Amino acid sequence: MVIKDPKTLKELKRRCASVPKSEITFYHLLDTLSDEWYAWHSVVWAQDLHKDSGEGDFVLFHPKKGFLVVEVKGGLISTEGRTFYSTNTRTHKKYALKRSPFFQAKNTMYYIRDFYIERAKKTSNNITLLKHTSKGPQFPLSFSFAVFFPDTSFKEHPDALQFSYERIFDYSDLREVYEWQKLGKVGSSPLEDFLCMLLDVFQDSRAQLPDVSTFFIKIISPKMNTYINRKHYIQQRQEELEKVNTHQDFLINALSRKKKCFFQGSAGSGKTFIAMKKALKCYKEGNRILFLCYNAELRNSIESYFSQKLELPHSQFQKNLTISTLHAFLYELGSSLLLGNEYRRLSECIRKYDFEKAIELLPSTISDVPESFQYDGIIIDEAQDIPSGCYSILQKLFRDPKSALFYIFFDASQDIYSDSFVETQLGMDPTRDLIILDQNLRNTYEIARWLELSVKLGKYNKYSGITGFKVSKRKFKSGKDALLKAMAIIMKDYYEQGINSGQILILSNEKLNRIFDKAYHQQHSYYYPLRMKTGSSKKRYFIIEPYRLNRLEELKEQLDINGDYYALMKTIHGFKGLERDIIFLLINQNLPELEKMIYIGASRAKFKLHVYLY
Repeated sequence: MVIKDPKTLKELKRRCASVPKSEITFYHLLDTLSDEWYAWHSVVWAQDLHKDSGEGDFVLFHPKKGFLVVEVKGGLISTEGRTFYSTNTRTHKKYALKRSPFFQAKNTMYYIRDFYIERAKKTSNNITLLKHTSKGPQFPLSFSFAVFFPDTSFKEHPDALQFSYERIFDYSDLREVYEWQKLGKVGSSPLEDFLCMLLDVFQDSRAQLPDVSTFFIKIISPKMNTYINRKHYIQQRQEELEKVNTHQDFLINALSRKKKCFFQGSAGSGKTFIAMKKALKCYKEGNRILFLCYNAELRNSIESYFSQKLELPHSQFQKNLTISTLHAFLYELGSSLLLGNEYRRLSECIRKYDFEKAIELLPSTISDVPESFQYDGIIIDEAQDIPSGCYSILQKLFRDPKSALFYIFFDASQDIYSDSFVETQLGMDPTRDLIILDQNLRNTYEIARWLELSVKLGKYNKYSGITGFKVSKRKFKSGKDALLKAMAIIMKDYYEQGINSGQILILSNEKLNRIFDKAYHQQHSYYYPLRMKTGSSKKRYFIIEPYRLNRLEELKEQLDINGDYYALMKTIHGFKGLERDIIFLLINQNLPELEKMIYIGASRAKFKLHVYLY
């Protein structure tokens, strides 16, 4: 019997919870093949960070013939020109497929061929793995691709498809397999005949070399599955996390009539998402909302979220949904209330982060607030970082103080900027207005538990229920050693396996130029080109600490990073309130507030956390 990965249908469903019925059908069909065949389900791949990526529904391998990629497309398939459409057999809903299944299968086929050649070239015994020709090393066996349409009979309607029928195994072929089984399974199955026919087209050019079979099985199983296990696993966890986050919608609806409220929750409890969803709901109801936070990266991320949800550029909604940092807002408010030397003194205080002094310079009574600074509601995220004196000013900006919305979100364990956070300064009653968020909605169980046990900060009564990778922890002699190791791991274990740069971030308590004293400086950003093997001598590898993440593309253009590899870095302070799938936390173990900094930095990781102490 064919050797399959996964071995059982139960294991296949565990790996891919939403596996289509059509793929299950083909998985069962594999049992009709002889025991010479090997089969892998869902082979996900990526060329590199900036090129193509894809997935082969099934990869089949015969040690003497070669390999095939089979794409499976269920439902009633039709075409208009070269565009494919699928009609759901239950709902009868018709939609266009993003890509031709023939293109998908062909693309994956060429990737696996090239993947094999590149890996074989690096071995000492490549003479037994590659066919050497005047055009260079070649895959020694045959390779091909096909498409399985289990619900459509293209071959019975020869004019219905503008593609080669030789590569199609459809509903009519499926019936032949069932008939072959009924008649006692005499000879090879129709599926095996079909696959062999495709591989035998170029049988005369095959080179039977001794180590090809073992090497092919080895690179598909551990090497490509490393990518499958990481990227596919993270994608599945992301889908699960989105389902868990419906908890936020429930809270918003339950508190819809409550105008004043403050939310206390540990890192990862969903504070920012509740704040954003509440602000969006109020905006859509016609209210004018001010959304305040402390750092610029969080502000930019929130702006991007609103733009995506509203399908509008920021300029078209900012008048009635204003997102600002405390710094920027005080500059703007001061410019409308102060003139000349008074405004210059205010600006100087803000630049020096002396917010208490800045607030003292604002008029003690604001009797005539400009229309542009009047709001129906104010929402503050990361409120523990906002100096307490600001609240008396903010409460004077309500159009109608009695009916105004005032939502505050804070985590006292992340208080690293301001004085001690005192809830009663907001004019609220903790016994009436305090909502405790005690469920971790961001991190996997492993990360959340590690935080609780390692730093004694972050209290959760419930977890997301999503399991993941163990936390990796190491010690280094210096920050430079830790950063170089992080860069090597990012390349080998993530980039070469298809994870992209937007999913990973290096966080540190120090800026890049403090770790690499030779780091280059450009437009408030730091970068350094590393001399590190990247799998291609033509590609460079950069570590970049952008001043703002939303200016990254502009910085890359200035540095002429076109197709090169790069990893991103930010300080822990600068990334507060945000998250990434994978975090490398580089931190000096002699910091006076070590536990708090570990807590803030480590809690940014959703699925995988590396902690590097030095």
